[in-house]
This record gives sequence, structure tokens and C-alpha cells, in this order.
Amino acid sequence: MDGLGVFKMSVTQLRSSIASMGTDMAVVSLAMGIVQDRVQRLSGDDRADLFELVKDFAKAKSKEDVLEILDTIMEILDGEDHRIEPMDLPVDGKVNAAYKTFVGERIRASRTAVGMTQEQLAEKTDLPQSHISRIENGKHSPSRFTLQKIAVALGKVVADFDFN
Repeated sequence: MDGLGVFKMSVTQLRSSIASMGTDMAVVSLAMGIVQDRVQRLSGDDRADLFELVKDFAKAKSKEDVLEILDTIMEILDGEDHRIEPMDLPVDGKVNAAYKTFVGERIRASRTAVGMTQEQLAEKTDLPQSHISRIENGKHSPSRFTLQKIAVALGKVVADFDFN
């Protein structure tokens, strides 16, 4: 079976195929099926960001680059709104939306204050420009790791983007 075959199988075919494989191959096939399902559920913007990161993965020059790209890929595939470290705030949609907007506005203000474009910030952080845009527009909640990369690129600390 080729690597893409698992994506074309029915659930019954997939179970039968996995049962006939060794444990390692079965785990890989199952993981591929899960990733494929998550990719299909992504919005168009998230899918575009993901595919840009996959292209960047092939060009990674260091272990740190690989880990940063993988972290961002997992952030996109996770698709949940709890990516910022826990805060002493209720986690309902209104608070989380307000937090994403707040963080995005702080990042945009910091970026424009130093005269940097989204493209320049994306280049300095090794993140897709569309990802920066979605964060700045409050559509995406960045991970702590992503906030750290943005803070360093802007000469700030993560706390500058947080509620004080």
C-alpha cells in the first residue's frame, strides 16, 4: 500500500489493512488517517498556513527550525482556542475572543511602532505572513512559543502582549 492509500480507504478497509500490518506500520497508518481528517476540517486560511509550513519544513536548516515548524503545525491542527497559557479568567467564548483581539492588537501596535510589515515579521519569526495576519486580527490564538518568537522579533517580552 502506498502512503496515500490510507486516505482513499473506507473505515472497514482501513481496519482490515491495519490488522494485517505490524504494530509500527499500523500506528503510522492510523496517525495518517487522523491527520488527514484534521486537515479536511481546517478552514481555508488554516489549510493554506499548514501547506506553507510543510513547504518550509523541507527547507529547515536546524533542529530548532524543525521544532518551531512542527510546533506551529500542531498549533494549526489542534484547532482549539486554549493555546495561550491558562489565565485566571473564565474560558468562555467571549473572554477568549476578547483575549485574542487584545493580543492581536498589541502585536500589531508593536510591529507598526518599529516600522515593520507583516511580511518582515513573518520572515523574522519563520511563520507564514497569513498566520501573523490572523493573529493580529484576533482570528487565531497563538501558542506561548509563537508569542515568544514574535516578542523576540519585535524586541519585546511576552508579557507585553498579555493582560497586566
